[in-house]
Amino acid sequence: LNSPETPIYHKSKILYGFFQAKNFIKNAKEAMLVEGYMDLIMSHQAGVSIAVATSGTALTPKHLRILKPFIERLSLCFDMDLAGQEAAKRAYALAQEIDVTEKVVTLPEGKDPADYAKAHGEELQKVVEGGAIYTDYFYAKLLRDYGTTGMQAKKKILQEFLPFFAGLPSSVEK
Repeated sequence: LNSPETPIYHKSKILYGFFQAKNFIKNAKEAMLVEGYMDLIMSHQAGVSIAVATSGTALTPKHLRILKPFIERLSLCFDMDLAGQEAAKRAYALAQEIDVTEKVVTLPEGKDPADYAKAHGEELQKVVEGGAIYTDYFYAKLLRDYGTTGMQAKKKILQEFLPFFAGLPSSVEK
C-alpha cells in the first residue's frame, strides 16, 4: 500500500479503485473522490460504487484527466477537518479547469466515509446524493463559522466569499 513513487508507479496518475468503479462512473456520469484506501473499500461495501481514491497524494490534474471522459460531476467525500476542507477547496479549483460540477458530501457527525459506512451502511448512498454544489457548501460553511449576527460576522463572510465569487469562471453562476 504505501509504495514510494518509482519510474513505473506514479501516484499522481493512479486512482485507486478506478478499474472496479469505471463502468459505474460511466453510467452515473459521476465519480466520488475519497481520501484513503479504507474510505474507498468501505464506500464500495456500502453500495457507493462510483468511489475512487487518490493513492497517498493530493488530487492532481492528471487524476482529473483520467476521470473527465466519464463524468459531469465530481463528488468530494473528505474528512471535514481543516485538512479535508482545504483539500476540497483545491479540488474545486482543479475541477473548474476541466468544466466539471463539483459537489461536497458532508457526512453527519463529522465522520470520515469509512466510519460512516461502517456505522450506517447503505445510508451513505443517500448522503452522497444529497451533496451540495461547492459554491453552496462554501457559503453555508462561512455562515456556520461566523454566524450572521452583527456587522463583524457579515464582514468576515464577505471578505472570504467575495474573492471566491470574483474567481467564478461562469458569468451564469455569478
